Amino acid sequence: MPFDDRVGYSAIVLEGRYPQAHMKNQLGRELCLWQRSKQKASIVEADTLLKLKK
Repeated sequence: MPFDDRVGYSAIVLEGRYPQAHMKNQLGRELCLWQRSKQKASIVEADTLLKLKK
C-alpha cells in the first residue's frame, strides 16, 4: 500500500505460518513499513492488527 509521496512510506501486511517448533505452525502476521527515502524497513508483529482466520 503506497502512501502519498509526501509521507514517503509504503506498507504491507505479511501473513504466514511460524515454522518454529514451539510456535506449532501458528498463523501470524507482520506489518512492514518501507521508508522509501532511506530505503529502510521496519517490521513489527501485527497479529492483533486484523482478526486472524481460524
